[in-house]
Amino acid sequence: MKSALVIGISGQDGGYLAQALLAEGRVVHGTSRDHRAAAFAGLARLGIRERVTLSSLDPADFAATKAFLERTPVDEIYNLSGDRKSTRLNSSHANISYAVFCLK
Repeated sequence: MKSALVIGISGQDGGYLAQALLAEGRVVHGTSRDHRAAAFAGLARLGIRERVTLSSLDPADFAATKAFLERTPVDEIYNLSGDRKSTRLNSSHANISYAVFCLK
């Protein structure tokens, strides 16, 4: 069974992506910068909150991301996390997304 990691699963797009991946039969791991503080209301509203394995991860922390992927091997990675300082996705996040994808 294929597995997927959705970085930034607590947002609207992350929830809908997780729902689609689950419907395709994938095991879904989702991260938020602080999964204990995040409400995940979108996942609950979609009825998938209990079907997703949730963890904390800051995608800007390369060492933590690498360690997470070593503990939790996945077949696919989707980075939907936003910039902490604004609503724009900046080039540093794009570079981190590429680096994370290439770890596999």
